Amino acid sequence: RDELRAEAGSFAELVEAARSRATEDATARWEAVLRTEQEVGATSVRDEQAAIERKFGLVAGALRERYEAGFQPVLAEEEEKHVRELQRVSDLTKRLAERE
Repeated sequence: RDELRAEAGSFAELVEAARSRATEDATARWEAVLRTEQEVGATSVRDEQAAIERKFGLVAGALRERYEAGFQPVLAEEEEKHVRELQRVSDLTKRLAERE
């Protein structure tokens, strides 16, 4: 009887050791898979972020062009007014100098 108990205990230890090895092996395999998937995911996120930043750059450029195009006539008109006023000031300065 004691011999059977000892063999049963020994068998239980062997089963537990085999179970532990199997668990460790499975854990190691899944950790490797997880690391690989994390790397793939991180690369994918970086690529997508770069694409989004490129799109934002294109949108910003298009908006800048539209903004500048929309204000170009106003800016041209104001620049013309400024040049006319500078000419007027210059003319008035000359007239004042002539009177003195």
